[in-house]
Amino acid sequence: MAALAALACALIPLAACGSAGSSPAATASGTVQAVRGPEPTFSYPGDRQCAITYRADGNGSMSWTAIVTVAGELITHASAKSGDLNRRDAQVSPGPNTFTAALPLAQVDDIGGVLYVGSKSYGCSVAPKR
Repeated sequence: MAALAALACALIPLAACGSAGSSPAATASGTVQAVRGPEPTFSYPGDRQCAITYRADGNGSMSWTAIVTVAGELITHASAKSGDLNRRDAQVSPGPNTFTAALPLAQVDDIGGVLYVGSKSYGCSVAPKR
């Protein structure tokens, strides 16, 4: 059941993907093989309270930074074609919050996030780091 909820969160970024105090979804990841080829590009217009940028780290991993303007619960993910969700659930303060995943950006097929502040939720914009 938890796997189904995590999948729903990945597919519908504005869905209620958790609540305060919930733990991040566990992901099992084996050895990651670097994939050669063009890196995917993700772009999503979101609310001004949360903006995610992402990048390849050049060492077989990738990272994403969510800059938020208000404190709250931030739930983000960088899901892979292999099925790994790489979900992060953190209480954040205003400013940048960086997360990493041990997989090449070329293997990522979706990046997203939602910032929960009280009874409100804000979908994060997503763009490559420039």
